[in-house]
Amino acid sequence: MKQAAANPNSSNWWTHATQTLGFKRNQDARFFVGLSLAMLYFCGTRMAYFDVETFSRNISPGDWYYFKEGLYRAAIRIHLFTTIPAGLMMLPQFVPKLRARALGFHRINGYTVIALMSVGNVTALLIMRRSFGGDIAIQSAVVTLAVASQIAMYQAWRNAKMHRIGQHRMWAMRAMIWMACIVSTRVVMPIAVISLSAMDSYFFVKTCHELDFIQRQGKTTFSDGSMRPVAELYPECGNITSSEEKWVAVKGKFDLSRPDQVGAALNLTFGMGLWLCFCLHAAALEVYFDLTRMNGSARSAEDSSIVQGSEVVPENNKKAA
Repeated sequence: MKQAAANPNSSNWWTHATQTLGFKRNQDARFFVGLSLAMLYFCGTRMAYFDVETFSRNISPGDWYYFKEGLYRAAIRIHLFTTIPAGLMMLPQFVPKLRARALGFHRINGYTVIALMSVGNVTALLIMRRSFGGDIAIQSAVVTLAVASQIAMYQAWRNAKMHRIGQHRMWAMRAMIWMACIVSTRVVMPIAVISLSAMDSYFFVKTCHELDFIQRQGKTTFSDGSMRPVAELYPECGNITSSEEKWVAVKGKFDLSRPDQVGAALNLTFGMGLWLCFCLHAAALEVYFDLTRMNGSARSAEDSSIVQGSEVVPENNKKAA
């Protein structure tokens, strides 16, 4: 009997925790916790990139050739210092108890996130030509994500000003979930890289100067440990001048002894992964809205506690009052 009485207490820790945060529905709490853990892990690990040396060693092979100086260096640094803090600051916005009891913080934090992400979107547009190779798939995905998230943040702000709180939170969630597709992309890319490596028939075009930089940075060697000059791997790159641009096809393959091929594999998969994850995130969120009865103006105060709250009365409730 004592054991039976103890079990409910031990199993109710989750209910107690979610109620403490203000969540009324279990599915909303699970959604928030899952998203928060993913964002905390991603942003937490990316904080190491604030250090230039760490960043240069861990990005896709070849990217540092363009990011090491000039406009691209400034843009990527600003991008990191705005988007990573914004990713962490988004999370408290969706805690119901915090919204209800600290509305001033909710507003200031929200404005700060919008400002940081706006700068992050601008810098993303500046660096997209060189990020992961910067092909058309990548550029189109970055432009779409930047424009879509900017519109979502504007709609969230606009609806808050008009006291349409349900719509405000739906658009805020869209902005967050759409931008979080960059986290899922990091999960999709390794799977895609392994798949195309097995096919052994995908190539990405790089310049000889970039390949020479990759070889020197990655220290690709012969079996005896001696340095491999880029002309040994790509004869087309022999005897080129510093001002001459020559392009060669690089096989995309996960081979740690060939950073040039690893870089090509990442270049081939990033744009695809970003498009795929953006579409999946957008579709999944709309399904979530539908399942939690949050579509349309007929939502009640009992709907999802992520999207609904009590700190501001919606206009239709004001009129009814």
